[in-house]
Amino acid sequence: MADVVLVDPHRLIRAGISLILHAQPDFQVIGETDCGENAIELVRTLNPDVLCIAARMEGVDGLEVTRRVRAMSDIRQPRILLLVGSKDGDVSHEGEAVGADAVVAKYATPESIVMAFRAALVSN
Repeated sequence: MADVVLVDPHRLIRAGISLILHAQPDFQVIGETDCGENAIELVRTLNPDVLCIAARMEGVDGLEVTRRVRAMSDIRQPRILLLVGSKDGDVSHEGEAVGADAVVAKYATPESIVMAFRAALVSN
C-alpha cells in the first residue's frame, strides 16, 4: 500500500483525489494540507510514498516544495506528482527539472489520475 500526502489550496480537489484513491486497493491518503509550507513538514513527519502537490499555489508552490524536498538528505524521498490546472501552462519541463516524477492535470479522468499515481511510483 502506498501512503499519499495531498497538497492543494482547493479542498474540493483534495477531496476528489482522496475519493479516487480510496477506491484503489493500493493507495491510502495519510495527510493533506492547503499550502506548501505545511507540505514540507508533512513529508518530514509522515514519510509518504507519494507527495501529490499543486504546481501553482500562493506562497510556496509545488515546484518550490519539490526543490526543497529533493534537497532534504535526511528523509526517504517520496515520489512527487505535480497537479496542474488549465491555466498552469506546460510545467512538465519545469517540474522534471526540479525533480518531479510525474505531472497530472486536475481535470483528468479518475482513471488517468490513478494511472499517473502508479506511473509516479515506478518512475526512475
